[in-house]
Amino acid sequence: MKKMLYYRFLRKSITWNGEVINAEIQNYSGEHLQIQSEWWYGTPLSISMPDVRFTIAEDGPMPDNYWNATLFDLYSSRMISIFERAGVVYELFPAEIVGKKSGRPLQVGYQVFRLLEIEDVIDLTQSVIRYEDHRGRLIEHLEKLVMNEEFMRKQKPLVRIRGFENITIIHAELMALLDQEGISGCKYAPL
Repeated sequence: MKKMLYYRFLRKSITWNGEVINAEIQNYSGEHLQIQSEWWYGTPLSISMPDVRFTIAEDGPMPDNYWNATLFDLYSSRMISIFERAGVVYELFPAEIVGKKSGRPLQVGYQVFRLLEIEDVIDLTQSVIRYEDHRGRLIEHLEKLVMNEEFMRKQKPLVRIRGFENITIIHAELMALLDQEGISGCKYAPL
């Protein structure tokens, strides 16, 4: 069996005391919606990132990759440091983290992480893309991904797939390093 070089990189839902550990955004506004159209492109934001404030349970576990219901990836300093050493291309934005019970700011070292690495990954001759008409809008679904040889030679550690920017893939070596370092909150799915 051929060893996989890349996996889909996702947030992992973690439960504690019967509840999902999550970071809840407190100040989502129209300003945040304005940057949404640019968020998936591989260039630095052309407009200022609005302030973000999340609440977390100050007495629970604090995963390195915090589950939240926004497009923002909320990563620990520890996780960001590993990405830095691996050569991942990104930009960071400050995040205020507040305790759910106390309402006080917490000094926990999380930042909003924005991956800037977008690559042409798909071998269009072998991959399977399904098209679906959804209320007059054509939606593409990547059902089977076969990566092209040019991308495979690059050995990028963490990238978004051009055309499917909401899909992030991670190289097996970086995945193994995150596991070795005990990074929590990450989930990996075969492609």
